[in-house]
Amino acid sequence: MSSAKTIAKNTGFLLTTEVVNKLFSFILVMLITRHLGIIGYGQYTFAFAFVGLIVAFSHFGLLTYVFREIARWRERAKKLITNAITIRIISLVVIYSAALPIALLFPKTKEIILLIALVMLHELISIANILIGTVFKAYERNEYAIGGMAIDKGLSVLFGGAALINGGSAITLL
Repeated sequence: MSSAKTIAKNTGFLLTTEVVNKLFSFILVMLITRHLGIIGYGQYTFAFAFVGLIVAFSHFGLLTYVFREIARWRERAKKLITNAITIRIISLVVIYSAALPIALLFPKTKEIILLIALVMLHELISIANILIGTVFKAYERNEYAIGGMAIDKGLSVLFGGAALINGGSAITLL
């Protein structure tokens, strides 16, 4: 396949991924705000914002590095992925061990602390999914990356929506 066709194909897949991601996120946010109300939605977004802020310190540009190195030397992919997962897990555990006590210092309810802990767990679990998507992109197989993302987001909307419609709280949602 020519370079122009490859670029056009991959750009199309990446654009589709972004559109699908935003669409599913929009649907989920509509369900969350409708069923959790102002306070529940505020707690939910606070937990994600707090964890998002601290998780930013664990990236170290790792995804960019893994993407670039796999694209250059595909035979090193397994070792790079293993090392990246190990580094991310260790860095998150170290950062979490400092962040959770900080969260306990804020005058928050036990429910918010539990939400923060659940979001931290979610972030640990999503490490593999994010790295797998990066590997597919490095191998220029964006159709698999979009498929995995669509399944991930689709299941989030399906199960999250079902939990909310059945009267679940932010904790149930997570």
